[in-house]
Amino acid sequence: MKSIPASLAILCPLVALGADPFVKIISPKSGIVVRAGEHLTITVDATPNAFDRVIALAFAAWSSSGPPYDLAIWVPSDNDPGPISVIVSGIPPSGLKDAKSDKDLVKDEIELDVERVDSPESIKGALWNVHNGPPGFQHIGEIRALTVTGVFADGTEVELRRSKLNVYMCNPESVVKVGEEGVVTAIGHGRAKVTIRNGNATAVVPVSAP
Repeated sequence: MKSIPASLAILCPLVALGADPFVKIISPKSGIVVRAGEHLTITVDATPNAFDRVIALAFAAWSSSGPPYDLAIWVPSDNDPGPISVIVSGIPPSGLKDAKSDKDLVKDEIELDVERVDSPESIKGALWNVHNGPPGFQHIGEIRALTVTGVFADGTEVELRRSKLNVYMCNPESVVKVGEEGVVTAIGHGRAKVTIRNGNATAVVPVSAP
């Protein structure tokens, strides 16, 4: 096995010890709320001298000055509210010639919660009917999804199903339960009302299970 030059060992002790190179997003933290149209800096730590640059391909952002690397990204202004992923990858000095697939890249990922600056003036909700059949649940354990549309002051209607600002309440709680992104599961017999709240706007969706 070839020995690592002393100069490289001093500059890059992790390589000298045989450790795998790493890429780590250190700012912002995963899960923070950002606004559609916002400019944001992603700060990335990485193994010294292991990469020619670090890129966030989906946002057309890259930096060759680091570590730490600072990548300036722009959250699309037309992005519907909800989570988006930011993936950063380290590009080695040799380029991508040895990367046969995405799995070969050294990378890290965080999730950002994209929300609008303004709140909806009103919202509309409904139980999604996949097969255009009867509107209610057909059996206990059936899973359906709520559609949630926000109407804003400028008159635009925006899909809010994935917004993390949605709050769901069921009355009574014995008929259905509502999970993330408005996924509804029938858990008991009877009729109930699901109230959806986003900001000061609310909508009520009647549900039933035989």
